[in-house]
Order: sequence, then C-alpha cells, then structure tokens
Amino acid sequence: MLDISPSNARVLLKVMNWDHDRLFLEYSDDPVGISKKAGIDINATQMVSGRKGKGECLICLEDSEEITTLTCGHGYCPVCWKKYLEIQIKEKSTNITCPGLNCGKIIDLFIVSQLCGDKDLIDRFNETLIESYVDDNPFVKWCPAPNCKYAIVLSDFKKEHNESVTCLCNHFFCFRCSEIAHEPSFCKQYSSWKIKNSGGDEALNEKFISTISKKCPYCKKPIEKTGGCNHMHCANCGFHFCWQCMGKFGIGPMGDNSGYSNHVCNAYAKEDSKQLSDTEDWERFRWYAERYNNHQKSKELEAKLLDRVVRVRTNLQEQHCVSWTGSQFFLDGIYQLLAARTILMGSYVFGYFRPIDCPHIHKELFEHRQRQLEQHTELLSNCLEIEDTTQIHLKKSEFLNKTRLVENSYKSLIDVANNAFVETNK
Repeated sequence: MLDISPSNARVLLKVMNWDHDRLFLEYSDDPVGISKKAGIDINATQMVSGRKGKGECLICLEDSEEITTLTCGHGYCPVCWKKYLEIQIKEKSTNITCPGLNCGKIIDLFIVSQLCGDKDLIDRFNETLIESYVDDNPFVKWCPAPNCKYAIVLSDFKKEHNESVTCLCNHFFCFRCSEIAHEPSFCKQYSSWKIKNSGGDEALNEKFISTISKKCPYCKKPIEKTGGCNHMHCANCGFHFCWQCMGKFGIGPMGDNSGYSNHVCNAYAKEDSKQLSDTEDWERFRWYAERYNNHQKSKELEAKLLDRVVRVRTNLQEQHCVSWTGSQFFLDGIYQLLAARTILMGSYVFGYFRPIDCPHIHKELFEHRQRQLEQHTELLSNCLEIEDTTQIHLKKSEFLNKTRLVENSYKSLIDVANNAFVETNK
C-alpha cells in the first residue's frame, strides 16, 4: 500500500508503536519527514553495493581485500562487521545502524543476516525482533502465566473497555494490567481490592476460613465444602442450604433443588451511601469479600475437574463411540465454568466500589444480571460434577445448553459494567 520494503515498513511501524492507521496517515502526508525521523532512506534500499572490493576499513583502518560497502558509502572488513553486529545483537538492538560517524542509517534486516554469517547470532537477533514487537506493541501482550511463552494479539483493543483474554495455555487474564481476569471491575478497583483483601483483618480471616468449613444451619453438623457448587445438601439431616448466605435453598421446610431458579443472596441489603463510618465500611467490605472468597474457593475446587477430562473423554470414546472432537463439550464446559467464577469474583469487587466509582449504574439491574450468572454457574457446576460417563453422554445437550447460558449471562453482566467504564472515562 505504501510501496516500501518490508524492512523499512517494520522500522516505521516501530516508530509509530505499531499503529497501522497512524502510519498510513502520517506517511501519506510527509513520507520524507517520517522516514528521516525513523532513520531510513525510502529512496534507496540498503543493500550491499557491488562486490566486495579492496579498500580501507573505516573501523580498524586496515587495508583489506574484502571490504563490504553499504549504499551510504561506508565500508568495513568482515572481522569488524562481525564484531560490530555481535555487540549490537547481544545488546538486543532492533534497529542496527551503520557504524559510520554521524551516519545513523538503519541497516536492512536482510543485510544484517548476510553480513553476520553466524546462525546462532542470527537466531538471537530474530528472537530480539520478536520480543521487541511484543514489548513495543500496545496490541500485543506476553501471557503472564509462569513458563508460558505465548503472546496474545488483540486487534480490536478498545481503550474504553477492560479486556479479559484467554491464552493458548488457558490462562485467563486482563489484557490491560496483566493481572488475573477481573471483569467487570476496573484495574484500579481490583488493585485497591487486593490491598484491602490482604489487610489481615481478623474478622475477615475468619470469613475466609468459613469458605472451607461451616456448620449446617439446621442440625449444626460440621460440613466441609469439597465441590464448587454452592448448593449444599446436608447428609446428616437432609437440609438444603446456600453455602454463601447459609439460608435455606429452595422451597419446603427442608429446602430442595428449586433454589437454582429462585434463591437470591447476592444483593447487599443496606442502601448505597458514600458517607460510611470505618466500621460500616468494613462490615460492607466483609460482606462482599465473603462472596468473593466463596467464588474463589469454588473456582479452586472446580479446577480439579480438569484432572478428570482425559478419563471422561476416553470413556466416552471407548464406551459410547464418541469421537475425541465430539467430547470437547466436557472440557469447554469446565473452562466456561472457571471463567464464570472469575467474572463473579470481579463482579463483587465492582459491586463494592460501584456506589463511589459508578453511582449512575442501576444497582438492581447489575445485581439482577449478577444473580442470573450465579444461578446458571451453579447449575453448570452441578452438571459437571456428574461422575457416571453414561449420564454425561446422555446429558450432552444439557451440558451444551448450560455452558451457552453461562456464556450469555456473563456477557450480559459485562455489558452493564462496560457502560460504567465508558461513563467513568469520559
């Protein structure tokens, strides 16, 4: 489109922080000016001029039969070329310029490879170019997961939105701040939450411990949470209750499974207020933190479902003639479940800060969307905990439907918060 060499295009894009539209506009207006700024000559390709000939090396000042001269007129012997390029590559320079005094012309990448003559150095230089592309490009990020070497390209990154992305290693993180995904909360909210949630408050620590073990509210028998679903059924007395609020789950004197559609415990009872005493603020924070920690604990427990994936898919293949591709729904359901837990954690961070940061967001609407996601998440979690392979096979359509409902619900919740992000950043 701009009729320039790939090497020059890379240099210009780097100067423009890899913004293609900006490069096109500025280059169209002033091709000579922007090329001069980037240190390239668009009228001459930086090739080795002619054959290697006899002359004086401008670095060691020794005569040589193999002086290689660039189009800028500066020539050097093979030994000096190699030493110079080796130093530049080891220093991770991505735009290697001619070593001539006050020259500053950038050497074409092809010429660097041609003059270097060392495969290891060339490979190292190419790695540096890739690292530079990722580090300098606002649309590309390295995955922050330990030992992961993948980078993610987000071509439609929007400054007015948080962006949660999933790497090929399945790490789910925020493209903006590289922390774990925390939508719908903003990066600054999540940063403040992390500090507050690790403050060591004794009552808060007790709340966290309670995410692991509680007493049945009916018979008082201790119960340990071993699965991700927050619907609990006491084996001692048969009482159905919600692990988050400890209230009865479902209808009837002992509760039942109907709570998946009618149980509500995600709304903070007190009215919003910007003027809270320290005690009131801590009490409110503990309420949100307990639900955040509950979903975090559920996510940790549900992550163990990944250990079953190979066994379940193998059994489906051997016992029910389901292809490996056809059993992908089970793995997709787990990943969707873990993503939903992450979003729900972020939703309680957002809920805590909402009265201050986003008072224009309708509390009841946000909590309604949040409740929908919680309900569909618990249903999917309950479904994925089925052990019998035959039941999993028979309920494939149910798995797919519940996975789709969770995905649609969390997109709906994110849409509400994205409106808040736009308003906040106007």
